[in-house]
Amino acid sequence: MSEIQVWEHVLKWGLAQNPELPSDITNYSKDDFNALKSTLQQFIPFIKFYNLTSKEFLDEVFPYREILPEELFINLLKDISKSFGS
Repeated sequence: MSEIQVWEHVLKWGLAQNPELPSDITNYSKDDFNALKSTLQQFIPFIKFYNLTSKEFLDEVFPYREILPEELFINLLKDISKSFGS
């Protein structure tokens, strides 16, 4: 199973644990992100985000950036930016 598939399955499980969340992430409030973050926080450290391609990160993870620990998100952005050159 690829790492993006791991992320998608963990995210799908987290969303199923919070059926009250809007189906469209663009409608999420701060409280919605916090609910999902609380559900997934114990699993986030086990996902190897650094193995994702830039496209996978930007398409699948970036929209959920609010649930990632800030330091992890910043480091991922730095890593992704390297792929765009200096």
